[in-house]
Amino acid sequence: MNAKYGIAGAVVIVGLLNTAAAYALSCPISPTGPAQLVIRLEAAPVSVRTDLDRTALSVLAGGVGLPAGSESAALGGGRGQVMGLTVANYAVEYEAEHQTLSAEHGHWCSRISRVTARLFIPETTIYVASDYAADSCAYSHILVHEHQHVAITEAALQAAGPRLETQLRKLADSPLVLATPAAAEAAADDAFTRSVQTFMATLGETTRRANLSIDTPANYRKVASNCRTW
Repeated sequence: MNAKYGIAGAVVIVGLLNTAAAYALSCPISPTGPAQLVIRLEAAPVSVRTDLDRTALSVLAGGVGLPAGSESAALGGGRGQVMGLTVANYAVEYEAEHQTLSAEHGHWCSRISRVTARLFIPETTIYVASDYAADSCAYSHILVHEHQHVAITEAALQAAGPRLETQLRKLADSPLVLATPAAAEAAADDAFTRSVQTFMATLGETTRRANLSIDTPANYRKVASNCRTW
């Protein structure tokens, strides 16, 4: 069975897979060998916007979901307004093939035989408040700070590729046995979907924490010290 899906990393609902109906029966050896996994990592070009002022950016930052994005608070000045903001999110698209074979006692075994996945950043936007001219000191240092957020987010994407492959390999090595071919396929498909959802939620939270490492009062003071006015 082939199934093609997409999951946006910004909105992820994680649940527990109900495997109570799966029988502890052995599966036959796959005639095609281990599952084939192909994972591609991609990041879209970064765009820069300067059409929103500090007040508008503060409103935008309040509405940006954190699981897959990063946001920076005020850089110097103590105004409590956002001067620069980076918004990015992860997504995954995948096509999974399941292999269903006759198992013991009239049951059926379903396992993943092939997965082609694309883990990517569909859009990254840096906002620099329109209060700052493009040739100003503040604009320059805000932009540097926001590009650091981009680098953290893209590095997390690259690190996630091998982890996703490991997780899917473990899942492929754990076939499910149920009473009918349809039930076995549905259970394997459900397990795969929930595994990817969990992975995306973890990736978003990991990236959020990594971005917070440069959004600290000490770092903001360091950035602010580079310019006389903000």
